[in-house]
Amino acid sequence: MDEIKSINKLLIKTGLNKRPGSLLYSANSTLKKGDWYFLGSNPGGLSDQFENSEEDTVENHLLRKEENFNEFIEGIWFARGNPQPPGFHIHQRRIKELFSGLSVDLKTVCSSNISFVRTKDEDSYDNNLRKIDEELCWQVHQFILSVVRPRFVICNGKKANDFFQNKMIVKDYDEIELKPNPQRKICTLTVGAIKIDEVHLEKVFLFSIPHLSRFSYFPRSAEWIREKIQN
Repeated sequence: MDEIKSINKLLIKTGLNKRPGSLLYSANSTLKKGDWYFLGSNPGGLSDQFENSEEDTVENHLLRKEENFNEFIEGIWFARGNPQPPGFHIHQRRIKELFSGLSVDLKTVCSSNISFVRTKDEDSYDNNLRKIDEELCWQVHQFILSVVRPRFVICNGKKANDFFQNKMIVKDYDEIELKPNPQRKICTLTVGAIKIDEVHLEKVFLFSIPHLSRFSYFPRSAEWIREKIQN
């Protein structure tokens, strides 16, 4: 697949190829024109949760993954050190619920993370290193965006949204409060353009939702996203 070869060249160029982690959470077949792009912050999990942890590199995950494998549906994720049945982890189930609420087939959605480098969780990522890694990974995201050309991007959590939003030429902004203070949780919408070399994505809807690994799924968030798309 030419897109995979092009991405791997970028991984080698940036030095990300041998870092622990993974790139695509959706099937390789989603590297084509599509309406949606789903982004988390970075891959989680511990190295000892992987059968061959020394092979847990971004490049190996890209080149060796099964053609139609979707991490949210078929992946085996760990909870409190114990492996869960494929697609059964609470985080996976909430992601599936979100896209079901949007009436979107998750198998068709190109999915990745702002950073491809694995850490236990967002907070254990060194902040200065995160900034460097995210800029390196952005070179790959630019290629993916030029292929997929999505109309709608959903960021799973504020960290991913803030990074992506800073790459946009912002034209409009809106938000909805899902849970009142003192535990205020909101969904946000940023509408703007993205310029990638010769590719110009004129009107992209960037949605941010509370991180689904930490918070219960809010049906209202899917309803709100649908309303904004239809309007």
